[in-house]
Amino acid sequence: MILILLILLFFPVATWGETPNYALAFANAKGNLLISVKSHASDSKQWNRAACADGHLYTIRFLKEQKGGEKNTNRDSANNFDQLGGNLFQIESGIVKEMKYGSGATCILLDKDYLQDKKFISLVDSYWKPKCTATQILHIRALYENWSMEDCWVLFPGNKDAPLLIASFFPKPTKGLFVLAMMVQADNWAIKEYPVQLKKQDDFLSCWRVDDGCEFDPNSIEIPFVFIGEETEVLSLWGAPEGESIIIFRAVGKGFRKVFSGYRYQAPM
Repeated sequence: MILILLILLFFPVATWGETPNYALAFANAKGNLLISVKSHASDSKQWNRAACADGHLYTIRFLKEQKGGEKNTNRDSANNFDQLGGNLFQIESGIVKEMKYGSGATCILLDKDYLQDKKFISLVDSYWKPKCTATQILHIRALYENWSMEDCWVLFPGNKDAPLLIASFFPKPTKGLFVLAMMVQADNWAIKEYPVQLKKQDDFLSCWRVDDGCEFDPNSIEIPFVFIGEETEVLSLWGAPEGESIIIFRAVGKGFRKVFSGYRYQAPM
């Protein structure tokens, strides 16, 4: 089994606060429209900003409610965009870049009040993650002395002392964990743990996601942006063949609070 460790070294820990409203949306192939399939038309006019997986913040406006078509495959993908039922939004300026061919970039809808006391920081760099430095590896190993490190990657370089890292471990005894950890200053960590849930179906093993073979691919997790203010919130996108899990975490004391979650079903036809 493997332990996965996400380490964010340079953002302040948040205090408890009101949970903001979010809505999940994604872009069409052209990148000029968004569709929100989980919110109601009566709520749609409050959304006027979209923070998207391409690492950009867009101004949007509500267009109309779209009715589902007869050829709807129920896939939350750009290829099925015109057939889905949901609320349509126009991108006022710019084009949302498609991060994965045919999927349409994931976006989080916000209202302007949410951004008044927060700074949007893009973490989008490149798909491939470089390996951690020797100093970074030693720093992580000191936190998990009873675990054997398998590998370590840099999700976002930040500055010299503030990278965003992900590392895999073989635990002792053999029970795996997925750990999300934010180091805000020396010896001050916010951590959220995900125990491995080993499943076997038709000779396929799964530890975290369906049919992952209990193998971790660092490129399957993206942290496209964070919001920094009195409250620090991190968007995590975890892709797999059947779809994408979307979670926004807020750092609270020595833990993480999940303030929003969604899922985009994208299983191959």
